[in-house]
Amino acid sequence: LDPNPLHSDGMRPIHRAILSGDTDAVKTLLNAEVPADIPTEEVKEEDVLIFPSKTPMELAETLSDVSKVKREPSPRGARADVDG
Repeated sequence: LDPNPLHSDGMRPIHRAILSGDTDAVKTLLNAEVPADIPTEEVKEEDVLIFPSKTPMELAETLSDVSKVKREPSPRGARADVDG
């Protein structure tokens, strides 16, 4: 069983676990010695870069930045993560 297959979207299980926020899955994969430094594949459509290559740490940093934005109040004081 390959714990590190490349999916058609350019991501591996470690990338998917990070993006889903599933810390147990991330820990399990790292404990199984899945390389933590393998980047995603670039995703292009008609020669336009849709998703750049990112390492697991870069994906985690991206999620951290997004969650900070969601926690900041909007100009009217409403929460940014509440659909309106």
